[in-house]
Amino acid sequence: DLSIITNIGSSHLEYFKNKKTIFEEKYSIVDGMNIPRLIVNGDSKYLKNLKKYKCGIKPYNDLYAYNINLYDDYLTFNIFLDKEYQIKLNTPCKHFINDALLAIKASLDYGIDINTIIDRLNSFTMLDRRFKIEKINNTTIINDCYNSSYESVMSGINYLKRLKGKKLLIIGDILELGKYSKKIHKKINFRLKFLRNKDIITVGKYSKYIKGVHYDKSDDVLDSLDLNDYDYIYIKGSRKVNLDIIYEYIQHQLKML
Repeated sequence: DLSIITNIGSSHLEYFKNKKTIFEEKYSIVDGMNIPRLIVNGDSKYLKNLKKYKCGIKPYNDLYAYNINLYDDYLTFNIFLDKEYQIKLNTPCKHFINDALLAIKASLDYGIDINTIIDRLNSFTMLDRRFKIEKINNTTIINDCYNSSYESVMSGINYLKRLKGKKLLIIGDILELGKYSKKIHKKINFRLKFLRNKDIITVGKYSKYIKGVHYDKSDDVLDSLDLNDYDYIYIKGSRKVNLDIIYEYIQHQLKML
């Protein structure tokens, strides 16, 4: 009896004409599936004009976050209900704030106390391969290789921009983009120009449009990896690219240093 639309992004574009048709498919949860109560991410341009309850960072939303502070491995933000509350999330990625706000509103609708909600959000930890941050000796690994989309890659790049130190990015293909594959990977390449002090390794069919040292398969990367100089290693790609192989190798090698 309650539905949530978290975002309208580029995932699965291979199976749709454009983002508008992705929106139409997701919105069918209201009409086609007859689940009338809907909460949406009001920061999305496809959702912000709906006459539904909206959550987001922008102040025109019904529930919005402010006083946002981003740190290396967590973030905090405030909301106002009957009074002001501060929330901590154990992730440094700003886009998770929108998901937290949607969860807060849904929980409140089911009568869960706000202090219980905040306690649960404060104790939330990321799942394996979902922007999981791990420090081994003097190197921090950001393991985000469970899946990939343009939007999540941008979130990772924006996080890396905040960090001082030398960075190695290992980027695999974003799959299920169809005719948009080349365009979106080239768009990532453009965005990476604004990230300093970095080396880039790419893996797969479409990531060759990103400027870096390119390999067709994850197995081919291992013998050429030199891990001594990096403060941060970011691993990101779609599941089928098998970047887990690279992560496990890097994890082992760093522990041996």
